[in-house]
Amino acid sequence: MARLSRRLKPPAIARVSVSSALEFRGIHRQFLEDTTPTIDFEGGRMSGKTWAVCAKIVLSCLEHPGILWLICRYSNETTRTMVRPIFIRIAQMYGVDVVWNDDESAFHFPIVDGKLSKVYAYGLKSQTIAEALSKVRGLDLAGIANDQSEETPQAIAEELPFGTRQAGYPHQVIFSPNPPTEDHFLCDMFPEENPFPNRKYYRASLYDNAHNIPESKIRELEDAYPPTHAKHKSLILGMRGPNIIGVPVYEHMFSRSDHLKPVRMDSTAKILEAIDTGKHHPVWMVAQRTPFGLNLLGGVIGKRMFLEDFLPVVDYYRAEWFDAPRDQFRLCCDPPPSAEDGQILRYTHLNILRDWGLSPTYRPNANAPDVRESIIQHIAGLMRRRSPSGSALAINADPLRWLSVSSSVTKQSNWFIDGLEGSYVWDDNLVSVANKKVRQPKSDQWIDGWQRCFENITLNFCATAIEPEPEPERRPYHPLSTWS
Repeated sequence: MARLSRRLKPPAIARVSVSSALEFRGIHRQFLEDTTPTIDFEGGRMSGKTWAVCAKIVLSCLEHPGILWLICRYSNETTRTMVRPIFIRIAQMYGVDVVWNDDESAFHFPIVDGKLSKVYAYGLKSQTIAEALSKVRGLDLAGIANDQSEETPQAIAEELPFGTRQAGYPHQVIFSPNPPTEDHFLCDMFPEENPFPNRKYYRASLYDNAHNIPESKIRELEDAYPPTHAKHKSLILGMRGPNIIGVPVYEHMFSRSDHLKPVRMDSTAKILEAIDTGKHHPVWMVAQRTPFGLNLLGGVIGKRMFLEDFLPVVDYYRAEWFDAPRDQFRLCCDPPPSAEDGQILRYTHLNILRDWGLSPTYRPNANAPDVRESIIQHIAGLMRRRSPSGSALAINADPLRWLSVSSSVTKQSNWFIDGLEGSYVWDDNLVSVANKKVRQPKSDQWIDGWQRCFENITLNFCATAIEPEPEPERRPYHPLSTWS
């Protein structure tokens, strides 16, 4: 193998001769120079994330002779057909001739000062998770880069840092997924707010790599995935979001520039609440009516939480966000399942809410397909309606008022805004109501709860004048609740 005449010293990026065909700027450059122990480098299509990861590994091998890396995808086949060819091209662009050793499944770098750097390249997938874990647990490396990380099971991804233990070298684990959905484990490991000192989250868009892409190709992709397309944010902007295809419910109605605004609580107005239960992820939303329309103040989704665990979370934010007496709040929810047979005793979410001292109101027909479609029509009209300050519908632009809470992390959530913008879509199948076909939104466990809260607030407190439900008999004060 050819030998390098001298050892490269930091900053290696500046000292290595790079082909003019390869150029890293902006966020890619920041990523290349980042020494944070664990990095999540996410990117949209053609954002250059895999190329940047390969470049980072090549530079690390040149700067630290003798270092050992693994670059991998979960799939063995795509590691062989996609990752290896890119790695070879990147090494050549840096003027380095790497040699593939089939017995070791590794690239060998030129020896420097008697030290041989190696980059192993193979997939992690095996017949069973146990076999895949055994691949990871036997590693003794300085760095691991897992490409297309959204495909890698959580149990395997969480083991990767334990494989970086090569003595005498800096350690780093890199994940480079396509933008995952908000329920993916990587979103909990790397919240956008970056609260963990030893972890770093990067997001690369198509435009961050525009200097390496023909302008005609960028225009082509923009035409295929315009801002109204449900995948525009993930494929073009590299942003996390739902992976849903369909016709957006509020297509051409919702606009971030029109509807996202600074919103302040009116201390004299009723605080309208909705809670959506009976799903894996309960949701709570708060709003206030105005003389011209509706202000949405904020909301919280509980990630994989039981209602009994979610209610104290709601209790906390209710007290944090609002300094208001209890009688200023009005709560609504979905109706309980109808009991056609009076002999059947039903225990529903309504019982749980009342056990907590809550008195939610509901419309008995709120779940009827024609009622739900009509409320969506009402909301669309609200989005279109003008007020002296702009749109009659104002949604709090403060990201700290839209949260996702789980047992491990509290972070900002984009699900509600994403839903309004394009990921809340119509189901292809129509529902028959009195021999008439009625369209319905497609059900999704992450989006549906937010939209049901919005729709129930509108139905119960805004769309029509309704008689208040009779006050149910109040239960004794719950020792864990401050709602009463």
